[in-house]
Amino acid sequence: MKNLIALVLCFLLFIGCSKDSGTDDVLPDVVLPVENNLHCWSSISGSSHSVAIQSDGSLWAWGVNNDGELGDGTYEQRNSPVQIQVGTTWKKVSVGRDHTLAIKSDGTLWAWGSNNDRQLNTDLVVRNLNTPLQIGTANDWEFVSTGSFKCFAIKKDGSLWAWGSNVGGSLGVGVDDPIVTNVTQVGTSKWKYISGGERHTLGIQTDGSLWAWGGNNRGELGNGGTELYTNLPVKIGNASNWISVSASFDFSLALKSDGTIWGWGKNDGGQLGIGNKEDVNKPIQIGKDANWKSLAAGFVSAVGVKNDGTLWVWGGGINSIPTRKGTDVNWDFATSGWYYVAAIKKDSGLWTWGYNFLGQLGDGTIIDKDSPTYISCKSS
Repeated sequence: MKNLIALVLCFLLFIGCSKDSGTDDVLPDVVLPVENNLHCWSSISGSSHSVAIQSDGSLWAWGVNNDGELGDGTYEQRNSPVQIQVGTTWKKVSVGRDHTLAIKSDGTLWAWGSNNDRQLNTDLVVRNLNTPLQIGTANDWEFVSTGSFKCFAIKKDGSLWAWGSNVGGSLGVGVDDPIVTNVTQVGTSKWKYISGGERHTLGIQTDGSLWAWGGNNRGELGNGGTELYTNLPVKIGNASNWISVSASFDFSLALKSDGTIWGWGKNDGGQLGIGNKEDVNKPIQIGKDANWKSLAAGFVSAVGVKNDGTLWVWGGGINSIPTRKGTDVNWDFATSGWYYVAAIKKDSGLWTWGYNFLGQLGDGTIIDKDSPTYISCKSS
């Protein structure tokens, strides 16, 4: 445990935290590389490996690859982006602990990496796969999210489907089986957003209502209850203006349409951003600002972007309130992987920083970085 805490503290130091927690705590300015097409990356999802989509629809991956989770046909760690399959047909991607789930532009669903918990939805004889495998034959998939060892996908008709690890009932399909082997529908409601965590899951229905299911050891469901788990979706409050959620390791973050952000669950590292380290079992607003654009939960930390393009981080036992990082005002999106951050700027592409012992930064090295490092555009 002491080693884990040390790792977390080091990680947060790498994303620019210091002994001060005010907005004057900034990262060093970065020099913009000279490149003809700076804004080539459109999305990224990270864990101990990263997978990203370029604006041309090509798919790229890097980082750890023990179970084939990169999908490049090998089990070799990659320290810089390598293209996955030939072509520019990818639309959405989400990575789990050791697997990857993605949607192509034709609406088909694909998975690769570990199959220990049936994440690939294929015969148990197949323990892992290092190239993309199509899941079923449907071509109407719209959105994907992976928990640590599970998969969720939403179809264009709003139906939600789940499979893989079901620890604590975190698939929400009403059973306590540890593994659900088939792609199974979650209720009959219409969904627009889903986020799978370690042992719990958050979802938003098309009416803007918030729902949660799975483990509840630290109040991460947000329903104010003390039950250890629920294997069916439970409505959280009565608000109908939720637009995105992020589930992580026993804590939850969410964004409303009015620009406010909210947190609940485990808070021993200040990861809820509410100014203390006490767990809460109902959504509580993070600060008073109402100009947030996006946010993402990491291991015991979080990162968010405001409408003005500024980047903010909190958690990890150092900052218990959102703390601005850097002076730039052109950040568009940020996500947090295992002890590192990946963020996209509006006019200058992808940047990563933090731990890099698994090549998860994608900069061609395994050297940790304490300031943003530019990840070049790739030719597909």
